[in-house]
Amino acid sequence: MSRRHHFRHSRLAITAALALAGAARASTTLAAAGVPPGLPRTPTEAFDERRDRYLQAMMTGPQQHFDHDAAVGLLLLEHADRTGSRESVARANELILSSLRRLDLSDANDEFSAQHGGAFSFINAVLRFGGQPDLLYPETFDAVVRGEYPDGTVDTDHSLIAFRDQFFGAAYSAQGVGLDVRSGQPWDPAGPGGYNGTENHKLQSLVTGMLLSEIYADDVVNGVPVRDDTPALDDQWHYYRDAFFRYSAEWNDGSVDHVRRDVAQTEDDSIQYLPTYLGDYWLLRDLYSDPAVRAQAETFIDRLLADWSEDLVGPLHTGPTERVYDIELSEGLSFQEHALNYLLFDNLGGSFRTESDELFDFGGWANIAVATSDYVPGSPDFPMVLVDLATDKGDGYTVREGGSDHNWVESDLALGFRLDGRVFNEDLPGGFQVVAEGGGPLAGRMVTVFHGPTPFSKEKPTITPMGVQSGRTALLRAEAGGTPQRIWVHPDFASVVTDDRWLFLAQPSWSGRTVYAAIGAAGGSIRSAGTVDGGEVFEIETWDTMVWEVATSDDVASFDAFREAVAGGRLTFDEGLTDFVSPFTGTELHLEPDPANRTVDGVPVDWGQYDYSFSSPWGSHAYGNTSAIVSGNGQSAEWNWDPDGTGSEEQTPVKSVVNRNE
Repeated sequence: MSRRHHFRHSRLAITAALALAGAARASTTLAAAGVPPGLPRTPTEAFDERRDRYLQAMMTGPQQHFDHDAAVGLLLLEHADRTGSRESVARANELILSSLRRLDLSDANDEFSAQHGGAFSFINAVLRFGGQPDLLYPETFDAVVRGEYPDGTVDTDHSLIAFRDQFFGAAYSAQGVGLDVRSGQPWDPAGPGGYNGTENHKLQSLVTGMLLSEIYADDVVNGVPVRDDTPALDDQWHYYRDAFFRYSAEWNDGSVDHVRRDVAQTEDDSIQYLPTYLGDYWLLRDLYSDPAVRAQAETFIDRLLADWSEDLVGPLHTGPTERVYDIELSEGLSFQEHALNYLLFDNLGGSFRTESDELFDFGGWANIAVATSDYVPGSPDFPMVLVDLATDKGDGYTVREGGSDHNWVESDLALGFRLDGRVFNEDLPGGFQVVAEGGGPLAGRMVTVFHGPTPFSKEKPTITPMGVQSGRTALLRAEAGGTPQRIWVHPDFASVVTDDRWLFLAQPSWSGRTVYAAIGAAGGSIRSAGTVDGGEVFEIETWDTMVWEVATSDDVASFDAFREAVAGGRLTFDEGLTDFVSPFTGTELHLEPDPANRTVDGVPVDWGQYDYSFSSPWGSHAYGNTSAIVSGNGQSAEWNWDPDGTGSEEQTPVKSVVNRNE
């Protein structure tokens, strides 16, 4: 059913809006949830099967988040809407009310808070199904929107009114931080109070306010109308809409520009926080009434998916990553990326995990937004080329982005690092990853560079990286306060061999070949430093250079032959200058502190090739530009979010999609 319309809090108004929006989607008969009906005929049928399996997993998995029940209720309502079956509708309404009763905003910094997506399940229910009383019952609607419960009690603290009054009444703050738009001003990196939350917190709060202004459009709160009929910013709806465009554009100090640089700039390629951005924009795309905002949100979704897809290797999000402190990165996708990868790309290579923290936890509103949306693989405007980008690595390719992030990806492995600049305290500079034989969501094996007690701490030392890379070969120094460079090795590698200078690894992969990796000390030695979080740690002196080389059984006859070739390769280290020639490709790397003098085969590194939010042979978006393209395998998508050339963020982006199934 089309969601492109304006909602108000009255059930009658919502019903009328839905009627004006167009006819309901045609019903599709599906197999029972969790039971594959055989080979899918279309991308739409394949996606419907995956979202039904996700529903089944959510229904059987343990509950860990306060609105888990409401999320299941939403999935049941979507299934009922799609199939025409009303068998589980009553249960869906009960589940939504069950979660609503658990709502507790007394601590604005916990899982219930708007900055952590606490309102999204209920907002989704009202704006997606509020005009269909055979799905979202009137008594459920009244409880969610007005706190008027079926038993006759009135409890606004356990309704969306609690969030409404936070955002449209007194200033909303947590631990002294202004988080509502008027007091927090998310387009200002510091904000009037000196700090106004992380980038994703700002977006969650902003989107919450925008969608609440849809639901309560007819209300007057604290003497201010939620929405009036003039374009002035003296009502909440117009103020929040304007704030969205200000947040999206260049911030006050020039540090962030979501339109012309990265969509998630301070949390780029973050396995922890990518789902939050996707969920926020998916909800805006589906549920907000303004066409320009919806189109901009859809463009942001596509750009985030392009950036993510180019680094995906099966169940692994590879390369350097920002804001990561989840040990499960070492073997598979973290948090909600697991479910999103399954739903959007079916790219796990094995059975779907059913642990609750992987199904629905912080950021889980993204899974529910996708699973209840009509903007999914198989829909006409969804770029299927992004699915190919996620799943088809061909013979391997290079990703260059983020100013100095370099990542080489193949069907079963990746080697990638941040080569210059800074790696901040919640980030990881990169390393080597491989998908082990048999595949599956936990088949990842990782080697990562880090400083501090563990790579999976939220507070790690800031690292100054210095590197050069070409394909499967890299040189890297990662300095942090004069302490030794540390390397963490996943405990389940098939073979690990060390000598004084080299660490060698071998792992049969899901591609049927064996992948080999070597990490060496160019000027000194490599030594074991015990175990951390189950993995062995190795150290190299702070002044030394790490040498990274990767090959496979397609290139060399055996693990012994790989070790002999690497150890016998040409490697020189002289007063911080490092040169290494790959014994397999002949590529020669030269590393020194001045980035202008680093070379590949004698040619200086062109750092301008890294000024992209995403970039691979499939396509790119260059910093400063307002257009992008991804194409391959007979499919493509092109975007222009400044079609009139004025530079205004408020115009409607233009998008062109070519899908094979059209």
